Amino acid sequence: MARWALTVGGFAVASVAIGSVVLASRWSEIPAIVATHWGPDGGVDATQSRSGFVLTSALLLLGLTAFLGLLAQNTPSDGRRILAATAGGTAALIAVLTYGSVLTQAGLSDPHKAVIPARVVLAAVVLVVVASAALWRLNPLPPRAVRAPG
Repeated sequence: MARWALTVGGFAVASVAIGSVVLASRWSEIPAIVATHWGPDGGVDATQSRSGFVLTSALLLLGLTAFLGLLAQNTPSDGRRILAATAGGTAALIAVLTYGSVLTQAGLSDPHKAVIPARVVLAAVVLVVVASAALWRLNPLPPRAVRAPG
């Protein structure tokens, strides 16, 4: 479980840190109020202050990772491996979509005109695959003799 916490928890913390640093580098260009949710019609249906959004995103990403860690703690090793890949992919998805969508709003005067560019969605998909595969490999199954029975 220590390896799980180090690899998956480390990835989640790094995702928040990198996202926050990137946003901080363009903080003055990002409007005080940003679009945070898009409805089924593609229009913005929720906004939030930029600082509130950064905090909400970080808490969501870290909280979900911690929750999956609690599940992993009481799961056999093969299940922990699946949860590692799932947690990493989910953290990647949240990080890229949240931080990326706000970053692309730099210079906008009206948050209701914000869109999520295809490049952000594509980056999210790519990072989900990469993070999931990496965390799957970093959390191998223990030798058969050490695994929990059936």
